[in-house]
Amino acid sequence: MSTLFNQLVDDCQELVNFGSYVTIGSGGTPRTAISEYWNGKIPFFTPKDASNIYTHSTEKQISHLGLENCNSGLYPKNTTIITARGTVGKITLTACDMAMNQSCYAIITKQTGHEYFINQLSIYTVQSIKQKSNGAVFDAINAKDITEEQVPLISEQSIDNYEKSVSPLYEQMWKNGLEIQSLTTLRDLLLPKMMTGEIDISSIGLPTKYSFDWPLSYVFLMRVLYILLINHGIMERRIYPHMT
Repeated sequence: MSTLFNQLVDDCQELVNFGSYVTIGSGGTPRTAISEYWNGKIPFFTPKDASNIYTHSTEKQISHLGLENCNSGLYPKNTTIITARGTVGKITLTACDMAMNQSCYAIITKQTGHEYFINQLSIYTVQSIKQKSNGAVFDAINAKDITEEQVPLISEQSIDNYEKSVSPLYEQMWKNGLEIQSLTTLRDLLLPKMMTGEIDISSIGLPTKYSFDWPLSYVFLMRVLYILLINHGIMERRIYPHMT
């Protein structure tokens, strides 16, 4: 993706403000003293939640009432978020609708369908701002710094072509992240039972071959889960015969 993006911008001679592509969304935190604002179903992003290209889950969640009583919008899937304070300059995409705190900026494309391009252009912009700091402590970034940074002017047709090329890659990464999140939840559920002997895995060996693009620990967990589902008659062996 970065290679395709670099090819897109390398030959560009004309520059514009980053703000010509995007608007900046703000964040805010509901009052922590009001319990009705918290522990709802809306993921609430803070800088510590930033992970990889997509962020699928957050440490905290807020309620719809909490959303109504804070300065954050509800930002849809594939919104780029830049962390502005604390851990500065981390960039991630929302994997689902999310709110966020005041230490972040939501980078909202002005042209629907250009979300992946804007994600890469955000990375480009933040790297450019950091380079201009000349090694100084980079402890905050403000909206003006972001919107006024000079970036390449790319034609809409070129951006559309870029989106078509990278869309399958981004979608696959989103799906992989979702699978890993599900497996992590299963791990947290199964591991205590394995440690106490409630679930016996002594007869289950590690796989020697697998086609999943996951760490070996997740493949092992998948195999444990698969065999448990077979033993309880929930899944037929023929679905993934290579897992046994």
